[in-house]
Amino acid sequence: MTTIAIDHLQGWVRRSLATTPARWSQLATLPLDLLAAAPAPGEWSALDCLRHLIETEKYVFPVRLEAFTAGVDIPRFDPAGQPPAADPDASPVTLAGDFAELRRENIVRLGKLKLPDLDRTARHQDYGEVTLAQLLHHWAA
Repeated sequence: MTTIAIDHLQGWVRRSLATTPARWSQLATLPLDLLAAAPAPGEWSALDCLRHLIETEKYVFPVRLEAFTAGVDIPRFDPAGQPPAADPDASPVTLAGDFAELRRENIVRLGKLKLPDLDRTARHQDYGEVTLAQLLHHWAA
């Protein structure tokens, strides 16, 4: 990858990741019953989605970034094996703030990547060998 490619990749990934907390901060001011309502049986509510984002910002992406930079395989994520990432009684505004802080920390981690890092590979138990660039595309999407 060229320097232009890494600037482009890190630029659009960073911009995409940076927009999400502001959107959740706006959504968090909607009525609680609306945020807690699932759109259909078996579907996630907006609050379920926000709690999941907090979980991934805390237990998934930083761990995976570390695996790539350490040159080790990506550990399988077991949600049941983790302590809750978010206080189940926290207000939507508090959850949105917690998510924003975790995302800020992860964007700082992203900013420390260098050009050769994007070509690093790691083995994921479900997807096989992946590159860090692929992980970043997945995260931003």
